[in-house]
Amino acid sequence: MAKYRLPIAIVGKEHVGKTSICLRFCKDTFSDDYRSTLGSQIFEKQMMVDDTIYDLVIWDLGGQDQFNNECSIYIKQAYVVILAFSVDDLDSFVQLKKWKEFIHECADNDPDVFLVSTKIDLRNGSGTCVTTGQVQSMVDKMGFSGVVETSAKTGYNISRVFKKTAEICHSRGRNAYSPISMKEIL
Repeated sequence: MAKYRLPIAIVGKEHVGKTSICLRFCKDTFSDDYRSTLGSQIFEKQMMVDDTIYDLVIWDLGGQDQFNNECSIYIKQAYVVILAFSVDDLDSFVQLKKWKEFIHECADNDPDVFLVSTKIDLRNGSGTCVTTGQVQSMVDKMGFSGVVETSAKTGYNISRVFKKTAEICHSRGRNAYSPISMKEIL
């Protein structure tokens, strides 16, 4: 049975639910309390996809501009970058182009960029949320490696995000065997 480590960076505007995605996936918890990620947090979880074990190292990166230098260090090491936006925050959707450009400026290894729509449980049909059609149009225009709509609150599609990222890496031969140390990153 094959075993790989998979470094993943998760980025996007502050308050879109990046940490909530990580907490739901790694610890199966959710909290409505919001606390900004200052710099970065590291989450780890092992998962099996088909007959392959993946040791996921997930770098949850703060979305504030003052952390861009720190973010770039992690993005350089990531095999996949998850770009998150919240369906109830139009500005986070509009900023996707800026974030994707930032990712490609920082990256040395041309990571796959995977789009994640968060907080879909807040869609209320009133027209104030980004629609699935708008998201698909953005994916088609900007060439993301994939897209998944999620809700950390309900757990909807959270595991699917990380399964898809593992599948993308495996299909492109982006796998590594040794554990990641902080010395490698910094």
